Amino acid sequence: MANFTVSTTFPTLQAIGLGFAYGIYTFFAALSLVFVVRRIRETKGRELEEMQ
Repeated sequence: MANFTVSTTFPTLQAIGLGFAYGIYTFFAALSLVFVVRRIRETKGRELEEMQ
């Protein structure tokens, strides 16, 4: 889904400017990183039964 979104929006954003296009993609990548760090729990070294 992400690949489709980038593939379809890149030509339009490229017309505006490459810096703008890469800036938008960087913003959403940083936003997803913040989400993962804050909301996804660490499971390393834990048993499946402990994670429920």
